[in-house]
Amino acid sequence: MVPTSKFALKNDKEVLGFDCLIVQASCLRLRIPSFLSSSQTASGYNLNYSAETRHCWANNCINTVDPMDDCFGPGSIVTQHGPKEIEYNMMQACAQRVAGYDNWLDYWPFLVCTEANYGSPFDSNTVETAKTCADEEGSYYQDKIFELLVCYENSDGDELVKMAIKTFDHPGTPTILVNGNSPLLLEFWVDAVAAEVCYEYSGSSPPPACADLLEKRTKFMYETEKAIESIVHGN
Repeated sequence: MVPTSKFALKNDKEVLGFDCLIVQASCLRLRIPSFLSSSQTASGYNLNYSAETRHCWANNCINTVDPMDDCFGPGSIVTQHGPKEIEYNMMQACAQRVAGYDNWLDYWPFLVCTEANYGSPFDSNTVETAKTCADEEGSYYQDKIFELLVCYENSDGDELVKMAIKTFDHPGTPTILVNGNSPLLLEFWVDAVAAEVCYEYSGSSPPPACADLLEKRTKFMYETEKAIESIVHGN
């Protein structure tokens, strides 16, 4: 699930979610005609999604010390993949609220489980999926499903807006940063993220696997630089 929009023009403002962004009229008018606002494929993908519009919103609302007045509403909540994605995003946002936003070890397995059980954007049952994931062995939510559902049924989008406020501009999904940096060779090496974690690790006892990963990282960097030099010099 990615932060994008369905772009139905209503009050000239819309919420995009997960990351649940709200886009102002000035951004929407870049390229989104209102008569195309409900176009959606059978898989639920919104044909009118525009990354340029999302970046415009970020520039006006996130990458500034003086955000525009309508950055976070009012407006209806929409997503790239339709209403079902809103439900799942809302449930996931509530899971973070119930566990505590900093307690990612508690809520992360629930997020992974709900993503794995998302299924079709048209027929999956959000509440039943949440109950199933909350009931998994070792789940933090085994005795907190009532609290989770109360949040889900009563938040009215507030939790998603909180997610929007914390969102940074990004090229696409997934976007992975380690200490603020994109891992080297991320698109070409399956262990790139783990290697970057090892490279950035500053503790006294790095995990045993780091030695091999760092050696491979150095080798990949050297080979990549040599390949680039060869292309530049026409060899």
